[in-house]
Amino acid sequence: MKILVTGANGFIGSHLCKLLLEKGEEVFAMVRKTSDLTLMKDLNPGLDGIELVYGDTRYIDTLKDNFVGKDAIISLAGSIKGFNQADYDQHNVDGNINVCEAVIEVNPNIKRLILTSSAAAAGPSKTGEQLTEEEPYRILDGDQYGASKRRMEQEIKPYFNKIKTLCIVRPPVVLGPGDMPSLDLYKIPKKGRKLIVGKEPHYYSIAAVQDICSGIYQMVLNEQANGEVFYFTTGEPIEWGELQEVIGRVVFDRNEPLKTIAIPPKLAIFAGALMSFFGRIIRKPPFLSKTKMTEGAASGWSVSRKKAEELLNWTPSYTIESLVKESGEWYKAHGFL
Repeated sequence: MKILVTGANGFIGSHLCKLLLEKGEEVFAMVRKTSDLTLMKDLNPGLDGIELVYGDTRYIDTLKDNFVGKDAIISLAGSIKGFNQADYDQHNVDGNINVCEAVIEVNPNIKRLILTSSAAAAGPSKTGEQLTEEEPYRILDGDQYGASKRRMEQEIKPYFNKIKTLCIVRPPVVLGPGDMPSLDLYKIPKKGRKLIVGKEPHYYSIAAVQDICSGIYQMVLNEQANGEVFYFTTGEPIEWGELQEVIGRVVFDRNEPLKTIAIPPKLAIFAGALMSFFGRIIRKPPFLSKTKMTEGAASGWSVSRKKAEELLNWTPSYTIESLVKESGEWYKAHGFL
């Protein structure tokens, strides 16, 4: 199949291109002319078998020629950082609407169109529960990223009637080789510490990037995906402090419990607000922004993969332990730990 991936140079995109090549697919990687291709080249040496094409989901005219004749389009392009709601919406809402409009115009009979949302769109979970794809939205005040993904889902609803093969993936926390924003998650346990927000347990669903990619590929192959939304996860939900304990044991051979550094939720959000403020001054939005800290202070982010298992016959290949071990080895091999 001819498969085009937008945001192909990103963390998930680089791994997805690798998987698609391994499956024998014809891969078209859509990037901007200014995109950093470091990770894509690291995972796909020489970019052999990958055809680079240039486009930007914010500008529909850059999409149309690239979309012609493709059997499937997987749109990963979006933004996890921004100065304000408009920044997030421009990429995560308007960009996906442009993708749908371009498909309708130049490739209306596409076999599969996959848009990328986020578990943040659905909102936080409570302790002991795993949200399904059918749960009503739960609004988390201050989470601009989640709000943009939620609005995207709401805005593209009419397109399900126009593009019968449209479907959505909602990644939870995704970890794996090449995930630079999560590097500090490994650096802290290396020092014998773990960082938590508040005193209450926060349970998270984690996904290995390879499991996310295999799930997306099953969406491409399976007509059961049409019109659906899917979560893909690795292992069972894990408490955030325990995840860091696992990293300490598996990556750094630490047998003693990590020393806990607990930050009050309000202080964490305030720190994020300060980082966002300084980010505006230097015109570089931080990853640990007020939005990200608001998500970190939430009750939890646990979701269920049952629907993917039943409709797509998909199962994860990784465990939490094998995931953090492989990720840690990649960081070490590249001199980051």
